[in-house]
Amino acid sequence: MSDRSAGRPTNPEADVRAEDGGDVASGDRDRDRNRNRNRNRNRNRNGGTASERDRNGDGARGLGDGPLSAEAQARLARGVGEHLPHLPDFTDHRAVRAWREAIHRAWGEGTVPGEVDHVSGEAGGVPVHLAGPADAALTLVYAHGGGYVLGSAGVAAPITARLARAVRVVSVDYRLAPEHPYPAALDDLTAVYRALTRTGDATVALAGDSAGGALAAGVALRMITDGGPRPHALLLLCPHLDHAEHLSPTDPGTADPSSLTAAYRRRTDPRDPLLSPCHAHPALLAGLPPTLVQSGTADHLRHQAIRFVRRARSAGAPVELDLWEGLWHTWQYHRELPEADRALAEAVTFLLTHAARPIGPGPGWHRPDPARSTGVRPPG
Repeated sequence: MSDRSAGRPTNPEADVRAEDGGDVASGDRDRDRNRNRNRNRNRNRNGGTASERDRNGDGARGLGDGPLSAEAQARLARGVGEHLPHLPDFTDHRAVRAWREAIHRAWGEGTVPGEVDHVSGEAGGVPVHLAGPADAALTLVYAHGGGYVLGSAGVAAPITARLARAVRVVSVDYRLAPEHPYPAALDDLTAVYRALTRTGDATVALAGDSAGGALAAGVALRMITDGGPRPHALLLLCPHLDHAEHLSPTDPGTADPSSLTAAYRRRTDPRDPLLSPCHAHPALLAGLPPTLVQSGTADHLRHQAIRFVRRARSAGAPVELDLWEGLWHTWQYHRELPEADRALAEAVTFLLTHAARPIGPGPGWHRPDPARSTGVRPPG
């Protein structure tokens, strides 16, 4: 079925008003305007990529401009929630590991789609999967989703394999809760990022989906706080950005997302900005690099994405919101969807556009030398 019969808003501006209160600024209207326009007419008139049209203020991006593809409609008919087995006792780590391994097998962990191979290695003492051309213009540090309790670099391969067609991807196997609560995952991602940026010569960006989006944003904010090397760009796919909000299961029988995130957060203040970037001070948000946030009007976390974008833009950060009509949480994982391919292709265009630019004012920036080491070593 088309999303337009599913009761979802068709206007991202209305979604912003309904979810966050108030209207959007005029610049926001230019970037995130109604997708109910003739996409072919825009393409023929303007030419270039969808990202270029968006920067020119001539319409939002994505196949979500019109009815969902047949593949997306079929996926909706089957259901898009993750129907996980009953949650184990999170104090029983052995039971958690068995539960996690069973879910990862069901998710196809280790099955790398497409033509891009992933090689195991380590960076900053943290296990990673490396994929993509060694001479790529950009190295992308990627954090998988999974509520901080599930997921792995292997599970994330449906996304990272497609990103790795054009950029060098370092997908991080960070430590998981409940065995390793906050800030373990954030520390692991930070260690990988610092290893890759140690010489100052690499062009490095950060990305992640769902919980991994919060981790990627958290590392970017930590670099601002610590005066560390700022990433060239930030890509957040359906990010979870506010631990202070209780999340309910999206469908009957699905895992309670708040139980997962609580296992990671434990006693940490849920408004800690490195845990919940939605609560970062405007002075921190102002230092963010060029950022692309992708979400869908059927994503249960879309209001967090909208709120984060509004606050970051108000602080002066160069943040773009790409709100896809009718699409659900982390649809980018579904290899059969044309919308997933298009979303990731546009994300790569965004990343490479900013890889070619200096990070911004201030000393210490050096143009990257592709011949230099990436900071990633194979095992052994």
